[in-house]
Amino acid sequence: MPAEVSLMVGADLDPGALATVRQVLLSAGAASIVTPEQATPAPGSLLVYVSSPKPGDQTDPAAAKALQALGAADPAGLPDGGYTLAAGQLPVAGGSYGAVVLAGVDGSGAFYAAQTLRQLLTQVPAGLGQGVGSHGVGGYGFPGLTVRDWPSGAPVRGTAESFYGTPWSSEQRLAMLDFLGRTKQNFFLYAPGDDPYRQDQWRTPYPADQLADLRALAERAAANHVTLGYAVAPSQNFCYSSAADVDALLAKLDGLRRLGFGAFQLQFDNVSFNDWHCGDDRDAFGSGPAGHAKAQAKLAAAVQTRLIAAHPELAALTVLPTEFHQQGATPYRKALAAALPQAVQVAWSGVGLIPGSITAAQTTDTSAVFNHPLVTMDNYPVNDSTPDRLYLGPYAGRAPEVASRSAMLLTAGMRQAAASQLPLATAADYAWNPTGYQAQASWQYALRELAAEAAPAGANDAGPALAALTALAGNSTSSPLSSTESGYLTPLISAFWTALQPTGGSIDLGKLQQAADPLRAAFATMAGAPDMLRGTDSGAAAGIGGSTLVAETSPWLSRLSDYGRAGEAALDMLLAQHKGDGATAWNSRVTLRQLRDRLAAAGPVTIGAGVLDPFLERATRAADSWSGVSAGAVAPTSTMGSANGHGPALMTDADAGSFYWSAAPPQPGDSVGVDLGDGRPVGTVTVTMGGSDGTATPGSDAAAAADDYLRDGVLEYSTGDGGWQQLAVAHQQKTVTATLPAGAVVRAIRLRATKAQQNAVAVRDFSVTAPDAPAMTVSGGPAAAPGSSAASMLDGDPDTAYRAAAPPTSADAPLTVELGSVRPLDRLTVLTDPTVHATATVAVRHADGSWVDVGTLHPGYNELPVGGQPTGAVRLTWQPGGDAPVVNQIVPWYADTPVARLSLADPELDVIAGAPTPAGTQAVVDALRPDGASGEIRASAPGGVSGITVTPAPAAGQTGAAVSAPRGGRGSTPVQVSAAAGTPSGTYQVPVDFTSGQVTLHQTLQVHVVPPTSGPDLAPTATASSSGDETPKFPASAVNDGDPATRWSSPAVDNAWVQLQLPQPTHLGEAVLHWQDAFAAAYQLQTSSDGVNWTTVATVANGKGGTETVRFDAPGAVYLRMQGVSRATKYGYSLYGIELYAVTDPTAAPTPPVPPVGVPTPVPTPGGVPSPSQSPSPSGSASPGPATPSPTPTAQPTAGPNPGPSPAPGPTAGAAAGH
Repeated sequence: MPAEVSLMVGADLDPGALATVRQVLLSAGAASIVTPEQATPAPGSLLVYVSSPKPGDQTDPAAAKALQALGAADPAGLPDGGYTLAAGQLPVAGGSYGAVVLAGVDGSGAFYAAQTLRQLLTQVPAGLGQGVGSHGVGGYGFPGLTVRDWPSGAPVRGTAESFYGTPWSSEQRLAMLDFLGRTKQNFFLYAPGDDPYRQDQWRTPYPADQLADLRALAERAAANHVTLGYAVAPSQNFCYSSAADVDALLAKLDGLRRLGFGAFQLQFDNVSFNDWHCGDDRDAFGSGPAGHAKAQAKLAAAVQTRLIAAHPELAALTVLPTEFHQQGATPYRKALAAALPQAVQVAWSGVGLIPGSITAAQTTDTSAVFNHPLVTMDNYPVNDSTPDRLYLGPYAGRAPEVASRSAMLLTAGMRQAAASQLPLATAADYAWNPTGYQAQASWQYALRELAAEAAPAGANDAGPALAALTALAGNSTSSPLSSTESGYLTPLISAFWTALQPTGGSIDLGKLQQAADPLRAAFATMAGAPDMLRGTDSGAAAGIGGSTLVAETSPWLSRLSDYGRAGEAALDMLLAQHKGDGATAWNSRVTLRQLRDRLAAAGPVTIGAGVLDPFLERATRAADSWSGVSAGAVAPTSTMGSANGHGPALMTDADAGSFYWSAAPPQPGDSVGVDLGDGRPVGTVTVTMGGSDGTATPGSDAAAAADDYLRDGVLEYSTGDGGWQQLAVAHQQKTVTATLPAGAVVRAIRLRATKAQQNAVAVRDFSVTAPDAPAMTVSGGPAAAPGSSAASMLDGDPDTAYRAAAPPTSADAPLTVELGSVRPLDRLTVLTDPTVHATATVAVRHADGSWVDVGTLHPGYNELPVGGQPTGAVRLTWQPGGDAPVVNQIVPWYADTPVARLSLADPELDVIAGAPTPAGTQAVVDALRPDGASGEIRASAPGGVSGITVTPAPAAGQTGAAVSAPRGGRGSTPVQVSAAAGTPSGTYQVPVDFTSGQVTLHQTLQVHVVPPTSGPDLAPTATASSSGDETPKFPASAVNDGDPATRWSSPAVDNAWVQLQLPQPTHLGEAVLHWQDAFAAAYQLQTSSDGVNWTTVATVANGKGGTETVRFDAPGAVYLRMQGVSRATKYGYSLYGIELYAVTDPTAAPTPPVPPVGVPTPVPTPGGVPSPSQSPSPSGSASPGPATPSPTPTAQPTAGPNPGPSPAPGPTAGAAAGH
């Protein structure tokens, strides 16, 4: 870029193109731009040619000659908006000069070429180009290239301001029009949901100030080659049969035309087919959907004839019909299509209000139904229905044909106009070239563009702004279009957990630090994001970067910053622990709790959903396990809401005077419960209901809720594998208590209603205890402050605390904790508030009653050695003069605690006889002592059975697999099982042992050996029937009709069933069940040869929903029945389909399996319950059983369709190449 540039312009120059080219040249360092009549190139000079002919005219001769010299093709023949841009060096006496040609096929093409020129501006290294820049050697310039480009998608592309809520300001709309021009979009629809002058007050003229804003909007739109559209929705008080109303509406639209609007849309989306706003309309058009369609078409015809046809400069009229998001032909759609003038366009949003995807077939079908030019109005990234969210991910899920088969493609901006530019820029790339669209590449470029504008004024480097914006957007990518959230962060989090909890061996601190560093950097960027965008100089804020974008996104930036600082604290906490620095770890734990409390108390703003909170929760639980409080806090849950001041946390606060109170009476399926996180052993559970025990003050909430308890329900627990196991039945009792099976590692417990009732539910206490946990008590002082309890320091929750009401004095009795039994105490951990200056002498009471001092308690983290002496109590004698003590937790570490806990991730395995690949699970070792646990895992094949092999297996001269679990952590190793061909079907017990020193822990793996299956799916040949269908819309025949969109649904009863009758007896070995969201928590597969006598061939006690593969061995089966046992939701059972496969005949030639029937992604049922997350299954200590196979195995469902040993691959979706 030399100091002076010659700008050669054609006769019909587009002013917008010229202005953009000048702006680009000046920003590149040109000090002077001259426009000579004749080109006079000289060595080192730069000549820029701009040609924008009128439609039908040829490229300016000078520009055409330069194109030829550069070897570039003329744009002639390209569609409207097409252009050729060429740049390169041309010879001249004494050297060479630079030439840049922007030749549009029309004015819009030249304008779009100028936008591409702006994108191509780059720094030229010293020694390249035609000369020196204006600031010394090197500078800015353009690469040598040729671009021949045109819109190959939708001819009309743009966005709509259509959300409900505070409309955009005039400044925001003007900035949006500039953005549309930069991104080669050419339409803006003015349709604010809360503009009364285009809806119920459509007859009322706009006030003078708003008319001035709209006029300025029209002028800016013209400068950016954008057609300004106006949507009117008069139906709330419009009389279609009234000539006066029609005249008034046309006068309104014509006034807007004179103001500069170039397109109009009639919106009928909020119309009720049951209502007319004047009696004459019913007489004129009839009733129902068809009558309304005729009325709407009559109005559209009047606008088309009297306004659109009379002014050829106007774009085509668009109608947004009442049924704009439905699928297929309906009476309304048919009537509307038949009555509308052919030139009128019809809009739709895809199938659904905000569809996750829009397919080519849906677009083609809808176009055929309406038989008019189709306008796609895509409701992305609009967020008025989810105001807590920013949708900043790229445009996705739309087939290329959606753009190419639409006369117009419009997106819908968010309430946050500047932030909307990020996803809207990617939609612009898609609409321009849908077959070459690359979502991620487009998104990355849009981030750089927006960051360059968002950088604080005066900033020399947009890098910090880009990092901040990438963090904000990267944690706001999930939307109705995509479930992916925080995609850049999740691999870093995964790598960190892998390093912190490695399989098998001990933690490598070097690798742990390497994994933590990039994650810390990401959290640091999140923490600093607001300052990176605002700048350190408060006066530097200007334009989008300094005000609009930051102001719009400030609540999300603040939350992002808090998450970043919480993430840093979490890493500090975990790294300090694994370096043995308990004090630093506890201080970081306190900081983390404060930040999490702040996040929980913040307004309704969501960011990093499903990623950031789970990371912080997992980090907290890992840290607490290291500190010895792996019992940890329980998270209360409820499906019934809460009355004011009576939230769920009050049923787990260890305070009998407080209680949770539901907002409404329970319905069947509603529940209250506790979430235990990653799972832990539980001995007993107790639920105490009713607001009081009868002693409450009359008129108080406690008295009002005294008789509010669950009349009929079941107490259940989950190990996290998808199902619920019943513990007890509750009937007309205020207190429900149950003991869990020995060895059960529990992730959640709930009390679920089985009947509706009129009373709400009040729960004073929902408590769980560890197996054989002694009852610890506390006494002494100072007395607890109001709202606090000394028992809080024994509740296994470091986030609660005993808070003394006053500083200690010499008159206070020592704070004494009775441990409940005398056991050898290895050490004592005491966690106190590090900011509270209170010290105490710590003593323990030996078995003989004597007290022995073991150390001094200081603020913060304390871990005091006790020496393994039998101890029955702990005493804290406070030193007078300090602050009022705050003790979060007292944790005794006993020397007789088992060194570890052994569990199996999957306690049951299906093993296919003769399969080339073994089946596997993980043997998991959780350290229970502060020194961690190291040892070996061994598995043994069942005795007396040939053909079953296991690893890791003990052998002569060979040890098992080494496993090391650090303090508070876990280690694991694979356990694999194979069965040779011909191994008898049945259930076998495989002992799995962990040996550490002289201690051996035992588990038993249940192995179900099943025969191999193959061949086609037999279900389509069967006849389906059921115990009952919910409605005729969901018949039993849907389970084998081959249609993945249909489903069977039962009434809401546990014992419902559906069955398939085959045409002849068959040796069945496998069933694949495709569940809708209403799945079975437990069910049986039964077979029969006559439909009367039934054999249970598989029992699934832990149904997970989705696609479940269940294997068994059932010769001679004619019937296969899914017999429900218990539902996972309050609804009945619902199945998209069942596949059946026969056992492979070892003497027959193999039959190639057919591809499985595709099953759609389940659509959430309103009010449905999501599937529980995956986790290790129950653990315990069991002895090896007999090797004799059981005739009826308990099935272990496998996720994913698997109709045979080698199913044919199905189609896979892939992104379009090119950009």
